[in-house]
Amino acid sequence: MERSGVINIYKEAGYTSHDVVAKLRGILKQKKIGHTGTLDPMAEGVLPVCVGSCTKLSDYIAGSKKEYVAELVIGFSTDTLDVTGNVDEKDVNLLGEGVDSSVKATELVNSERFENVLPEFTGDIEQIPPMYSAIRQNGKHLYELAREGKVVERKPRAVKIYGIELLDKEVVSLSEIQNISENVKETIGDIKVAKYSIKVQCSKGTYIRTLIDDIGRALGSFSCMSELTRTYTGNIDVSETIKLSELENIFKDGNIDSVLIKPDVPFSDIGKITIEEEFSKLLYNGNKIAEYMIKESDFDAFDNINMARVYDSHGAFIGIYERDGDILRTKVFLYDMNRV
Repeated sequence: MERSGVINIYKEAGYTSHDVVAKLRGILKQKKIGHTGTLDPMAEGVLPVCVGSCTKLSDYIAGSKKEYVAELVIGFSTDTLDVTGNVDEKDVNLLGEGVDSSVKATELVNSERFENVLPEFTGDIEQIPPMYSAIRQNGKHLYELAREGKVVERKPRAVKIYGIELLDKEVVSLSEIQNISENVKETIGDIKVAKYSIKVQCSKGTYIRTLIDDIGRALGSFSCMSELTRTYTGNIDVSETIKLSELENIFKDGNIDSVLIKPDVPFSDIGKITIEEEFSKLLYNGNKIAEYMIKESDFDAFDNINMARVYDSHGAFIGIYERDGDILRTKVFLYDMNRV
């Protein structure tokens, strides 16, 4: 039997989003599975995966608001914009020969310079995608070109940063940072650096590595990402995630349905409309929805929404609808799934 729903996977570092889908296909023994957006291989955290008929929802969940917790170090940058890459720039004022890195890092952490630049990066901003990204250009992923040693021009992309919050700051030895490349160890050495932890709420398409690089340059220095965890996307939280190894055991025990999230959960922040029973046939055939078809209690909601979750009179989720003048039209129709 083909299952349908959303599974909240905890993507572990080292896996790509495609790796997770491939593993799930093997566990669930079904092909119709899709992830909800590429998550950096270095990153961990929330990766909602759509199963069965719910794959229709993948693009809509991918387009939802995200939240990340990231760690970064100040003083150098790399070609990958994280600590796994090769050093390409170093701040001699912090890490130069004869400089006491411990004193400089402590001065930076004790100041409010970092906090003061964060407001520059909230709201609507533009980012240049990193070379190590999955974007395609001239038929190739940028990361493929980067591995060939090529750097190509990338057009800025508009994204939105809803908020940046400083969570923590401290002085640490570089050797305490995980995932550091041999090149970073050899080029920078085991010195003291300023490490910051931030929470970022942002739109689809935001590159946290690029944001961190831009923040470092705004400080008059360089910075790179050391850790990244996605904590929230599409109304799905990291506290409710399941690792692939756990899911495999749940499937073997025959309890897989217990972890399937209902398809309307990722859209709980948009308006809800219920259709009167007498119009059920029109609804099930995917027809447009006019105000006279909905329950009287939903009239106010109908007048004030651009998108809506639509339900039949028995509470079954029918799909996502979008306003078109005075009516609502289907964007994602899921009635077949509910009928099973």
